[in-house]
Amino acid sequence: MGRTADSWGPRPLFRTVSPRDRCGACFALSTDPVLLVAAQAFDGISTRVIGYLTPLLVADIGKGSRRFNLAQDVVGTFSGIGAAVSTTAINVVAQNFGNAAGFMAIAAVALAAVAVQWAWLPETKQPYPVQRPPTGFGVQGSTT
Repeated sequence: MGRTADSWGPRPLFRTVSPRDRCGACFALSTDPVLLVAAQAFDGISTRVIGYLTPLLVADIGKGSRRFNLAQDVVGTFSGIGAAVSTTAINVVAQNFGNAAGFMAIAAVALAAVAVQWAWLPETKQPYPVQRPPTGFGVQGSTT
């Protein structure tokens, strides 16, 4: 994961493993237990990857500010608030309109989050400088 984040940058990986919209739609539209278990497993794996990439994004975005811990705490606080509010809101939707509507509401909110992420999350990967092969004794093509 670290090597891929270094070569691609965390932003494309973060976008790739943001499956809440797909998992919510899968839970709402499917009754196949194999598909539901696969979606749940993918959701768990992607949650771990997001947990790994979030500090990388925070470190890259706040580079040089000396406020990494503060930024991590802000991200954690808003994640906790979002978890508490979403659980309550989706529970109300599911009780009033059914489980499928609750899962589709989760999918809609997640899709909106992915759209915001695509629009406003900056690319944080800095391009590596071009490395040229050394020249001198013993190197093919050298003039010495």
